[in-house]
Amino acid sequence: LKRTCSFQLILLVLYPGEKTAAQEYGGRGGEITLTPTIPGKLDEILWKHYGNKVVEFDGNNYSEYGSYKGRTVLERLKGELTIKGLTDADNGSYQLEAVINGKLQYSNHEVLVIDAVTQPYVTCKANDSGTTLLCSANLHPLTQFLWKGPGGSETPGSELFIPGFENQESVYTCVVKNPVGNKTAEFSLKECHTGETTLLVMLLYTHLSLSLSQCVGCNAYLFCPLFFSTVDEGPLTGVAETQSDEEREIEGTV
Repeated sequence: LKRTCSFQLILLVLYPGEKTAAQEYGGRGGEITLTPTIPGKLDEILWKHYGNKVVEFDGNNYSEYGSYKGRTVLERLKGELTIKGLTDADNGSYQLEAVINGKLQYSNHEVLVIDAVTQPYVTCKANDSGTTLLCSANLHPLTQFLWKGPGGSETPGSELFIPGFENQESVYTCVVKNPVGNKTAEFSLKECHTGETTLLVMLLYTHLSLSLSQCVGCNAYLFCPLFFSTVDEGPLTGVAETQSDEEREIEGTV
């Protein structure tokens, strides 16, 4: 126990004010601002990423290092660091070393770069008992779904069941969000039933077209007997040639 207490005391002396970092998220291609957890006016500032210098301010001069050149903004009173154009290379542990009233203070931050949510879309299924709405978007462990309905109702989850007696003019909104943003999609219940009606009309139209085609074929046979009988008896040219032979025989007899 004495050894444990002694070790903890040494850590406090070497790293005063250092705390465990909380997870912070930034959108890929976007930006993130790291806000120090230590109070007071910062006289000197040094931000590090895995021990490598990111930016430094010694009270007079400001410097950027490595891949962070041209991508950072430093608020020099509070020490807030903004990093732009985030990529996966920016993931990981950041530490601020700041001098406040002549004492060295620390602030730790853990960064994870993730994709922003995609635009959601809504599909539906309707039956006698009601309508089921399904909201779809890119799936990620941090993605959350929320349905907003009439009267300010809110229901978590990507799927929403609506009883059959619901007003078909009602509009529902799907909200998809993660730590770096959110997007929405609206859906009216009548759109679901309009789709079913359209499908029924298309089926009826197809059936009617086939029936009319068959009927036209029958009528052509019934009302054009001369055409069909002529085709059965042979070509018209053959009939013309036979008549010419008979006429020649009569002319010879005369």
